[in-house]
Amino acid sequence: MGASFEMRFLRIRQRLHLPPNPSSILQLRRLSAVPTPAGDAKIPGGGLFSDGYFPSNKLEEEPSTSEQPNFLGLDKSESRKGRKEATEFYKKQNARAKFWRDACSCPQCIDVSTRQRKFQTADIPSDLRIRWKEHTSSGSVKLAWQNDIPGFDDTHVTEIPPDYFRKMTSLNRYNSGALRRRKRWTDEFKPYEINYEDYINDEYEFSLAMRDLYLRGILFVKEVPARPRSVSRIAERIGTLRDTFYGQTWDVKSKPEAENVAYTSENLGYHMDLLYMDKPPSYQLLHCMTNECPGGESLFVDTFEAARILRAEAPTMYDTLVNGLVEFHYKNGTKHYRRVTNTIIPNGDSSPMKVLDARIRELSPQLDIDANQFKGRRAAYLQGTNLSPIAAINWSPPFQAPLPYLGNFERIFEALKRFSKIMSLRKSIQHELKMEPGTCVIFDNQRIAHARKAFQLSQGRSRWLRGAYLDDDDFLSCCRGLAEKYEEIWAEAMDLHVEQTDFGWSEPGHVRKMLGRKEPAGSNFSELDGEK
Repeated sequence: MGASFEMRFLRIRQRLHLPPNPSSILQLRRLSAVPTPAGDAKIPGGGLFSDGYFPSNKLEEEPSTSEQPNFLGLDKSESRKGRKEATEFYKKQNARAKFWRDACSCPQCIDVSTRQRKFQTADIPSDLRIRWKEHTSSGSVKLAWQNDIPGFDDTHVTEIPPDYFRKMTSLNRYNSGALRRRKRWTDEFKPYEINYEDYINDEYEFSLAMRDLYLRGILFVKEVPARPRSVSRIAERIGTLRDTFYGQTWDVKSKPEAENVAYTSENLGYHMDLLYMDKPPSYQLLHCMTNECPGGESLFVDTFEAARILRAEAPTMYDTLVNGLVEFHYKNGTKHYRRVTNTIIPNGDSSPMKVLDARIRELSPQLDIDANQFKGRRAAYLQGTNLSPIAAINWSPPFQAPLPYLGNFERIFEALKRFSKIMSLRKSIQHELKMEPGTCVIFDNQRIAHARKAFQLSQGRSRWLRGAYLDDDDFLSCCRGLAEKYEEIWAEAMDLHVEQTDFGWSEPGHVRKMLGRKEPAGSNFSELDGEK
């Protein structure tokens, strides 16, 4: 053990830019003679030199030379700097021990049935230490603890899988839904189609369809049985139906004294549903039961691509729609809903990006990274990919309240006019079809605006669609579950392999050493970045 102590001692002095001090090595050897449990090598006062040990929370205070041995062999002129550097190192190592303990997913920590945690992060003792570690043939690392959470005995072992850090730090981990890849609609765009039986019964085909819906925002299910419950079954294959004052499902039929323009035979321009609610539905389903009337073609437009075009052609107008407020409302009978928001909600200011940047600022002291450099590289990375700069669009003229006459009235008026013109005239970002019986369309309600041409009602002919809504939480839950099972399908779409390394953040040295990985070529990480 003496050689191990000497090596660690010399590395610490090298880290602190101090020359070797032979007298201190003798002091270390005397300290190491204290009896310890078999297989352990513990030094009183912090255990810095033992394999995997971390200090107690007493080290949060600056150690006093009168109370603690001068482990580092520091002269008086250099002792203050040395104590400060060593204390910071102790804190970092102690934080890392708690980091790995918090990641435990063993049956003692995660309920096998509910998959919920059985401990709190706050339960982890401040003086937690790693008692021993073991590398397995599968590449994982087993860790045993000293001063573990009360109720956990010495048999408790944490096993960290080899890909844990990659998954924990991947871009997708910080994605709450808004920040994600989108594929643009172009002249060659053709919506994805899937047979109803494959959609319901073939999970692999269903996964392919969900990936395209995730990326393109629209999907067509064909040969759907002409039964009222079919739309519910299609929706529930993804998640729970969203209930609104229209009900869990609803019918689009023309009727007298309609409470919604959709229930007439008139032309219905591009719009999105229920934008007057605080949380509009994320996905809409429309199942065509019958469509015998002349006219009534359905139209869909990619508003994200329209916003991109607006930004390229008229950036000032784009900024106006990002910053200017509009109101949507529904007032009919006893129902009165209203919501004030922006027409374009960009990703740069959306919550996922704020969460990610805040997390990086928190981690930077522990993981030896430059938060500002990371933020800059992240921005450059996003610019070079098809991660959408848009989080959501709010466009529903039938339910828009009159604009208030404020100082920016004219600017908002002209910007809305230009945006509407792009959606109406750019055929490359549109898709038009006459819905056939047995067809169900699923589309992103805050990306894809939909419209309907007027149709003629005649004796014996009808147009009947069944509708339903889903929330983004359910859709993304479904996608993440499929991505875990079919990673080869989802890897690019969900950025499963996009890590901080893509932003200039290499895997920290202590993580590589904990997982038994070699340092990359040219790395200057010291052995002090982790356990030996």
